[in-house]
Amino acid sequence: FVEAMERQGGDCHLINIASGAGLYSQHRATMGPYVASKHCAVVLTQAIRTELEARNSTVKVHLLCPSLVATDLIPNSKWAHARVVKGETEPVVDVDALDDISDAFHTRLNRDGMSTDMVADLTFQA
Repeated sequence: FVEAMERQGGDCHLINIASGAGLYSQHRATMGPYVASKHCAVVLTQAIRTELEARNSTVKVHLLCPSLVATDLIPNSKWAHARVVKGETEPVVDVDALDDISDAFHTRLNRDGMSTDMVADLTFQA
């Protein structure tokens, strides 16, 4: 897709989205896979930027690392865990079923986190 973007002429922008978690290490046992995937997005973006700059590409690479965003990350993560580890097929979407730590984080995300619409607006403004 980069070649197609370059053929369009003019500056083009590739925006990858990671998380603030991709910029530092978390020391919570259950966050390992999430943090690892975000670190991967950071490193991949850096590699793509280096490669495109080396060939003077018109495609500019950006990385968005928002902090708290109001989402259903925690219940959906519980659903993924249940499916993969326990072999269950139904999602665990009942927030009352979350453990205390997950419940506190879910509450914080949705109390303090910016909306996904705000993240989109800020991205386009940048």
